[in-house]
Amino acid sequence: MSKRRLVFQFQRVVPEGPVVEVSSTDRVAVIKIGRDQKSHLRVQDDAVSRMHAVIEARADEIGVLDICIIDLGSGTTVNGLAVNKADLKVGDEFALAGVAVKLVGARVEEVPEVAETVPPKAGPTSWPAPPFATTEPVTPPTSVPPAASRRDAVPPAATDDWV
Repeated sequence: MSKRRLVFQFQRVVPEGPVVEVSSTDRVAVIKIGRDQKSHLRVQDDAVSRMHAVIEARADEIGVLDICIIDLGSGTTVNGLAVNKADLKVGDEFALAGVAVKLVGARVEEVPEVAETVPPKAGPTSWPAPPFATTEPVTPPTSVPPAASRRDAVPPAATDDWV
C-alpha cells in the first residue's frame, strides 16, 4: 500500500496573497497557525498570537474526511462567526484576530514509493586500499583549530513569512 499525503491550500483574503500549500503524511494532520517560527502557517501580524489556532484533518483511502479549526483562546472566526472549534470545508474563510484566510483546497495524493537501498556490509575488506604506497611517515598536524561554538555557528536560513 502506498503512502498518502494530505495537502491543504490557504490564501490570505485582504490583501489578497499567494496560495500557500501545507502538507502532511500523517493520518491525522495538525497544522499550527500563528506568528511563531515553528508554525506551519505563519501569519505576521501583531494581533495574531504566536500559536493562535490549530487545524486538524484526517483522511481515509478516498479523500479528506474531516477538517476542523480549533481556537487556542486568541479569537478565531469561521465565516464571520466566533468559534472555539468548527468544521471547515473548501471555500470557508476563517479569521485570526481579524486576519482573514480562505481554505482554497484540500486533497489527498499518492506519495511515490522510493526503493530502499541497503548499504554494503562493513567488514575487513570493505575499506578501500590506498591508491599508492608511501615510504614517508605521515605526521599529524601540530594544532587543530577549535570547533565553532554555538555562538559562532551560522543559524539556518529563515523561510519567508507567508502573510
